[in-house]
Amino acid sequence: MSNSDKQKLRLLDTKLGKRNTRIMIICAVIMLASVLLHDVDHVIQANRWSYNIPLSLWALNLIVYVLPVVSIFLAKSRRMSATLVCCLGGIVTSLSFVVLHCFGSSSGLNWGIWNYTYFELMQGGTFLVDGQYIEVAAGGITKLDWLLLFHVPLFSLPCSGISFIKYLDIRKAVKTGIKTTLGIPLGVVCFLTISLDKMASCDIIIEAIKSIAQKGVPLWERN
Repeated sequence: MSNSDKQKLRLLDTKLGKRNTRIMIICAVIMLASVLLHDVDHVIQANRWSYNIPLSLWALNLIVYVLPVVSIFLAKSRRMSATLVCCLGGIVTSLSFVVLHCFGSSSGLNWGIWNYTYFELMQGGTFLVDGQYIEVAAGGITKLDWLLLFHVPLFSLPCSGISFIKYLDIRKAVKTGIKTTLGIPLGVVCFLTISLDKMASCDIIIEAIKSIAQKGVPLWERN
């Protein structure tokens, strides 16, 4: 196995420290809250336009919650991959919302009346949605609607940045291979172990230090 493969395995096996776990959970919760607030605004819009949101659209909308929820699950399990999933979640969520509402749906998915852009809905008119006509008055998209659209990337993208920085920190620590045991660098512990190996009368101490060295706690888990 190459050194690169070994580093990848070590990176995958890395556990998040308590502080990093807490940070990842907070970032994911912030993303979830921003998405939820945006969806609440959609419910208000639908009531304003007398538009009944179909169950199929409610179900489809659940996909925007997947990545933040998965990142919370991974963080609670102290999995390093939570950093990447959280980072990806903020980027994907931000782009998908802004692209959908500013440029329209290009995925082929049916987002109901929100297949029309905010610019079109803002002008008002009669819109054909799933075989029915929906009347939207001029100014159908308010300043608050725009605010609750762009607040998603405003809150989610910084969370993505924080998550990616944490990933880079962990990867750097794994590459250096530095560990610590009870606040003592692993290199010092190994040196002591080798020295004590030559002392036949210190078998118990040798085994104790070897045991500690094998259970060394990575620097990134001390947080």
